[in-house]
Amino acid sequence: MVRAVSPGSWARRVWARIDDSTARVPEADGNPQPVGFRLRLAYWANAGPDFPPFDPFAEAATLPRPTLSEDFDDLVTDATSSALYEKRLGDRSALATLERSAGVPADARPANGAQALAGRGADDPHPLAVADYQGARDPGAARSDRQGRAALELDPCRNGSLVYAPGVTDEIAQAIIAHCERLRFRFAVVDCEQGMSNASALAPRTRIQDTPYAAFYYP
Repeated sequence: MVRAVSPGSWARRVWARIDDSTARVPEADGNPQPVGFRLRLAYWANAGPDFPPFDPFAEAATLPRPTLSEDFDDLVTDATSSALYEKRLGDRSALATLERSAGVPADARPANGAQALAGRGADDPHPLAVADYQGARDPGAARSDRQGRAALELDPCRNGSLVYAPGVTDEIAQAIIAHCERLRFRFAVVDCEQGMSNASALAPRTRIQDTPYAAFYYP
């Protein structure tokens, strides 16, 4: 199953196409067979909410053309191969990932076909709150993946040395600073409030605790 890399209505504008891989290997009967499969993805950034994505790889003349396209060829399901789809997509795709459906054998490749992404994402109607930035996993919530500061503590983000969240409240800024102080290898960049045009009115030390693990920047 092809699924968007993150939640949100943006995924409604993504199209996925799976075909046989370009590379072939000869079989005993002389007929070459694909070594694996090919995944192509397309995304329209500026299309409206009701835009119906189409297959731009099969419809070369249809407009509008995608804003971004990705092409991953010769993917395999062999866990020992450097071409394993999880390895290839995990570090390179900005659009989607492949998930194995329940009951499907580990070495089974996805079927050929073209379609919009599974799930057809939706936006969270609630405004961002402190809990969203803290990002702790909530098993009872509809979105149970780690996000915010909790995601920054996972291994894929260990190399990050700067943490910046623009236009946040003092409470969230202080939480980001506490995160950097606790880990001791990160530095927080604290921003002024949105719309601040009077530099003489800035007084960050009266609002946020002084620390060697953060700096206030203006504008």
